[in-house]
Amino acid sequence: MALTVHFEEAATAQERSKVSKIGAFCCGLSLCNQHTIVLYVLCIVPWILFQLLKEKQSNRVMWRMNLTKINTVIRVTPCALTQELSLGALWKLGLYFSAGLLPYTYLPVSSYLNQARWTWGDQTTLLGFLTHFLREEYGTFSLAKSEVGSSMSEILLVKLRFSNDKYEDRTLLQHSSPCSLGKYMFSKKVERFWMQSNAVVAVLAGVGLPALVSESNRVLNTSGLQCLEWLSATLFVIYQIYSNYRICDQSTNYVIDKFAKNLLASVPHDAIILLRGDLPGNSLRYMHYCEGLRPDISLVDQEMMTYEWYLPKVAKHLPGVKFPGNQWNPVEGILPSGMVTFNLYRFLEINKQKETFVCIGIHEGDPTWKKNYSLWPWGSCDKLVSSEIVFNPEEWIKLTRNMYNWTEEYGRFDPSSWESVANEEMWQAREHFVLYKEIVYLQKEHPVNWHKNYAIACERMLRLREGGADPEVLLSETIRHFRLYTQKARNDPQLADVSVALKHLRKELQSLRNRRNV
Repeated sequence: MALTVHFEEAATAQERSKVSKIGAFCCGLSLCNQHTIVLYVLCIVPWILFQLLKEKQSNRVMWRMNLTKINTVIRVTPCALTQELSLGALWKLGLYFSAGLLPYTYLPVSSYLNQARWTWGDQTTLLGFLTHFLREEYGTFSLAKSEVGSSMSEILLVKLRFSNDKYEDRTLLQHSSPCSLGKYMFSKKVERFWMQSNAVVAVLAGVGLPALVSESNRVLNTSGLQCLEWLSATLFVIYQIYSNYRICDQSTNYVIDKFAKNLLASVPHDAIILLRGDLPGNSLRYMHYCEGLRPDISLVDQEMMTYEWYLPKVAKHLPGVKFPGNQWNPVEGILPSGMVTFNLYRFLEINKQKETFVCIGIHEGDPTWKKNYSLWPWGSCDKLVSSEIVFNPEEWIKLTRNMYNWTEEYGRFDPSSWESVANEEMWQAREHFVLYKEIVYLQKEHPVNWHKNYAIACERMLRLREGGADPEVLLSETIRHFRLYTQKARNDPQLADVSVALKHLRKELQSLRNRRNV
């Protein structure tokens, strides 16, 4: 946008040619960073070419007028302006544009060498390169990826629907991935694209202010507004810094860092972590590959295993993990391409010698693991354990209750931020039966659904008749925290059911007290 303004203000053909070449290079370079820039390139490039065509035609008219006025024989040298839109000039602009795209040459070279421990796509073939270049696996015309893919209209509907919603409540000992935690977060994924339109507005404002001052000076026949122009621009910049510095200053923000370190530190030696979602995937991979944290563990991406290029490219960098095929697919077999597919159950069976965890959540498309495995809560993650092993809650709680060193205050981050998602995950990881009581009584701020979960835990303990707890105390605790939940969670669709349960529990409590009195 800035170069477009410079082009418009250029006074000579030489200056316009220079700006055009730099602009062509920047157009190519920007496409290496973000494909949505093509929306601006498709508007700016035709406009630049149209301006060059206008200047060329205007120059020809001026040249002919000058020849008419001069009656002597003159030697005419073609003006540089007439060459601005020649085939040679267009060829040069194309070369500058292609030079901007040179970073893409890294992809086939890196793919051929296959030294990257984590990568996306196979660019050794032209088809593989075009698949990556056009973002076909992500969605060429999609700004945000969901499990089933989403168009722009669906994204806008999600934003309208969830703009005022709270995070979904979780039932006892159930964990959600960041993607399910918020369909709310889904709408926030596209906010990063607003920066481009904001930049356009900023450039237009910067161009418009001096134009407004210049026109005002002409109308008022004065030059005193020049100082006002600089003063207003300076005050606006200072106001922006004052208003947004606290938000932009992330020098002390280590939330994602601590989140990843806590998750990595929580798993035992030589474990396999099946990753799912942006938050655990990117943060754990960064700590593991870039910072060298926990080199003994193996990170395997659940979604990436469904792509045919993933294992051929990455499997050799995971020497401790065995893969019973070339691609993860719920239906085992041999594909027409010759690739052998395997399901999650087969993967777990062949890696029985290692402890396997899923962070955060397990892919719903492959339920085969349920044949012989169960999910046991492991903080923000879950552990896949053989169904033959009997779950002992007390031993499991002792093992996992002090798993994380998390001191962030609940609810202190903007709900649209990844910090908020990480904080929510770590707080929800503290959900255990016997821990609820001490948490809901000792913590001033905690997730609202903890009242409901603690009430459910009390009610279950009452039904199981375990632990020697007083039934009257358990019933009272159940009623009290169900009531607190109904007061705070007004938007829960199950609120009516909770209210019905409250009435029933009050009757049971009264009946219990009557029997004791008798």
